[in-house]
Amino acid sequence: MVFGINASSGYSVFVGAYWDTSNNVRGFYAFGPGPYPVDLQPDPAVLSYATAVNSPGVILGRWDTPDGNTHGYLWASGSFTMIDVPEAVSTIAWAINDTRTIVGEYADGNGTTHGFRTIGAQFEIIDFPAATSTTVHGVSGTTLVGSYTDVPGVTHGFLMTP
Repeated sequence: MVFGINASSGYSVFVGAYWDTSNNVRGFYAFGPGPYPVDLQPDPAVLSYATAVNSPGVILGRWDTPDGNTHGYLWASGSFTMIDVPEAVSTIAWAINDTRTIVGEYADGNGTTHGFRTIGAQFEIIDFPAATSTTVHGVSGTTLVGSYTDVPGVTHGFLMTP
């Protein structure tokens, strides 16, 4: 599965996930036209997905630990930085822009899904009014795109501009 592609630097960078020979899901990145993907598997992940890549080549993703918890990660210059919304049960980082604004979703202790955006090292919580869940899927500049579920259970899209 390919989740993201960035071709702005004269060559393509693909990110995503694949199933290995033991049927484990592993994140990867590949620089086109290179023949082989490179694993992105934080230790001790049992599952990982690379979800996005920005123009400078910073990669974003999610990973699950053996205890079943889900975390976000940022991979840059060969090292991982974990992304966890404070007091969240799980965090998934979905997109990143060139200024390293990160967006995604997290679940609180009640199991409710909320959207988030990072502003520097701070997390801004994004909850669509009267929604039962909110997810932010993408960011371009300061514009966000996401989805929310209303009380009857219908899912809608939204575009949030400053």
